[in-house]
Amino acid sequence: MAYRDKHTIIFDDGDKITCDSIIMYTCIRCNYKITQKANRFNEFKKVCSHPEKFIDTIYDYIPGEAVKQPDHCECLLCGQTI
Repeated sequence: MAYRDKHTIIFDDGDKITCDSIIMYTCIRCNYKITQKANRFNEFKKVCSHPEKFIDTIYDYIPGEAVKQPDHCECLLCGQTI
């Protein structure tokens, strides 16, 4: 879970402005989960077998025309170009 520092500025005439700081803090447990998820995904990408039902054809425009043509195939599980 990420959280931000919230600052409230109160002016002399009673107006309030609340703003979040740009720095995002992440708790240690959530940071560990995010890191482990990224590590597991990187290990999975090495052994992905690219099952046929998870392969998608990516279309791209033909240069100079308003028509798309098949450009390449991509695995929806690991994101690699086939």
